[in-house]
Amino acid sequence: MGLNVRLLIRVLITLTLFIPFLLHNRADLRLGWISRLENMAYDMRLVITMPRTVDDRIVIVDVDENSLVAEGQWPWRRDKIARLVNQLFDQYRIKAVGFDMVFAEADDRSGLSVLDHLSRNELSDNQDFQESLRSLRPQLETDRIFADSLRNRNAVLGYIFRHANDLGADIVTGSLPEPTISEKNNNTDLSFIEAVAYSANLEQLQRASGYGGFFESSTTLDADGVYRRVPLIKRYHGDLYESLAFALIRVALENPPIEFIFAGDARDDIGLEWLEISDYTVPVDSELSVLVPYRGPVGSFPYVSATDVLNGTAAEYPLRNAIVLIGTSAPGLRDLRTTPVGEKFTGVEVHANIVSGILDQRIKQHPPLCTGRRDIHAGCNRGRDDRGNDTRTGLDLGLVHHPADDDHHDSQSICMEQCKFRNPARQPSCVCIPVVPVPHDLRILCRNSRKARFVRVIWSVCPTGTGA
Repeated sequence: MGLNVRLLIRVLITLTLFIPFLLHNRADLRLGWISRLENMAYDMRLVITMPRTVDDRIVIVDVDENSLVAEGQWPWRRDKIARLVNQLFDQYRIKAVGFDMVFAEADDRSGLSVLDHLSRNELSDNQDFQESLRSLRPQLETDRIFADSLRNRNAVLGYIFRHANDLGADIVTGSLPEPTISEKNNNTDLSFIEAVAYSANLEQLQRASGYGGFFESSTTLDADGVYRRVPLIKRYHGDLYESLAFALIRVALENPPIEFIFAGDARDDIGLEWLEISDYTVPVDSELSVLVPYRGPVGSFPYVSATDVLNGTAAEYPLRNAIVLIGTSAPGLRDLRTTPVGEKFTGVEVHANIVSGILDQRIKQHPPLCTGRRDIHAGCNRGRDDRGNDTRTGLDLGLVHHPADDDHHDSQSICMEQCKFRNPARQPSCVCIPVVPVPHDLRILCRNSRKARFVRVIWSVCPTGTGA
């Protein structure tokens, strides 16, 4: 009798510990303490595995304190920013530039608006004044000067999308770039994050540049206030728009098209695997977000003072042929984020980490949703090592099915197609495993053949997940 009681107690303790994790993993019940444990585990893995090296392919031109002292308080006149752009492309021959800032209002610091008012009123009859104003106007139209510096160059302007619960969700200012993918050309059934308004750049500037990308707000901010994921694509009025980092790397790669890669025929959230641009794969989740591949703490990219670029005193290295982001680290101006690698992380480096992660193919795969249930956060490193060798992992797939199912052969076909899709370069192993009766829907079991640390069963017929 005593033995049975002790056994019963052990079973109850085991179930007490196991059931909450099971319900949480199936998304039947979301438990905050388990989410916190998952986030802590992810953050620890990230910190342990990040390269901690400086990536000199991406350079941050910094409107820092030295620049403000030397060039004057922010915002600067647009002709000065035009000079900065000209220096970057003409003297330093950079590959592309992205602005981690918005130019939403006309620049009136040149005094042109005051002079125009005088020319129409008090000094309308003064011919000397009118003649002088005509000769000075080209030098005072600073927005036009800035627009000219952007034209026919790989320059990406930043802007902000607003969402239903944001402050100012009914305010629309400025001009958006052309959609990355128009509504009529979107042949997917994906559930994109929906924007309802925006603060964008002057039409004159946006038209001259032709390129633009949104900054991330808080739409994918985790419950603990940490930025782990950032969306690459959002939808506004049916059209699709890309983020600043995604637009910048596409421009640097000569604008390859974006391809949505799905497992199987369904082109929806469940089937979405990753995005492809040129030879690069970008794993995303059902919200078209990426896990930010932080390569280290703040300072993982070279910083060059903006005033040194303006004056031509900055060294050619590392600017030559670099992808440049213009941002600010000056107190009172910088955009600080809480991240897994630091609580005061500059927003411009978040963009830089995404660009770097795509180039290195270090972005971990976020498991897909299946019938509304999110699987554990197990990433799969799809990419190339420092020498450019392919390190994508081959997968062994086992399709678990009900032995009495009439569609046994169809199930096996699905499994084989998955194997071929995921590992076309070599002959994968794929078996169809009969089991005791299971729920009506099929299950697909996926394990990493090299490191079977995670074995995950996904309910229903859906694309397989991957292990880290």
